[in-house]
Amino acid sequence: MFFYQGLIGLGIFFLIFAILYAKAQPKIRPLILIAVIALLAALGKYNPLYVAMLKVTGFYSFRNPSKFLFFALFAGSVLSGFGFSKLFNQPDKRLVKSA
Repeated sequence: MFFYQGLIGLGIFFLIFAILYAKAQPKIRPLILIAVIALLAALGKYNPLYVAMLKVTGFYSFRNPSKFLFFALFAGSVLSGFGFSKLFNQPDKRLVKSA
C-alpha cells in the first residue's frame, strides 16, 4: 500500500462533508456544478454525453479532454477545504450548556 492511498480517502471524506454542507450554504453549489461538469468532460470518449456535446456544440478543438481534470481537481480541493473548515469550526452542542 502506497502512502497516497490513505490521503485520497481522507480527502473524499471532507469532500462528502462539503457536499452535505451545500444544503445550508448555497455559495458552494456552483463549485459542485463545476466539479461535476469538468469531471464528466474529462472522461472524454468514455462518457456518452461527451459525444453528444461534440456533435451539438462543435467542441472539436479540444483534442485532449483530460485538460478538464484541472478544473475538477481545483473545485474538489476547494470543496474539501470548505468541508474541513465546517467540520472543525462547528460548535459541539453537547459541550455547550444552556443557561
